[in-house]
Amino acid sequence: MRKILFCSISILIISVNYSVAQISYQNPRVFNVEYTFELCPDKDSIDPLKDLKLWIPVPRDWDSQKTVKIISVKPAPHAKYVEPEYVNQIYFWDFGKEPERKMYAVKINYRTEVYEINCNINPEKVEPYNSKNEKYQFYTRSTHTININPEIKEIAHLIVGVEKILMYRQNCYSIM
Repeated sequence: MRKILFCSISILIISVNYSVAQISYQNPRVFNVEYTFELCPDKDSIDPLKDLKLWIPVPRDWDSQKTVKIISVKPAPHAKYVEPEYVNQIYFWDFGKEPERKMYAVKINYRTEVYEINCNINPEKVEPYNSKNEKYQFYTRSTHTININPEIKEIAHLIVGVEKILMYRQNCYSIM
């Protein structure tokens, strides 16, 4: 039996109806971040030419994360791509083309300014999520790097359950 290990950085995309939520960004703090990915494959259960590929999205500026500066990437990626639709940069490594090792590791060091996100949601104006919506379909589809299969859907359902919105006094997180 072949075991596959994958790394996925998930981003929850929330479509905000501003009559439902008011969002503000405040209290910026600067962080030095060390992102490390380590893989210790079982050489008897993988195909190194197929299973030792790694794609990592490059941290970027967005509403609550500003002035991202990449300090170092080790080892250097084998390739750099730009995803055309949203211009996301992606680093790529193909460890199957390197000498065999017990462990493969990537470290990305960067500095960024992160803002606290505060939002007020009027729960009475929150509508059910439309799973037929074009954006919903786009962001929840399988791709060549992410396979959303029944097992993944079941795990996600176990994690989220029947939750619709979790609200805290100052910070709120939307789960749909």
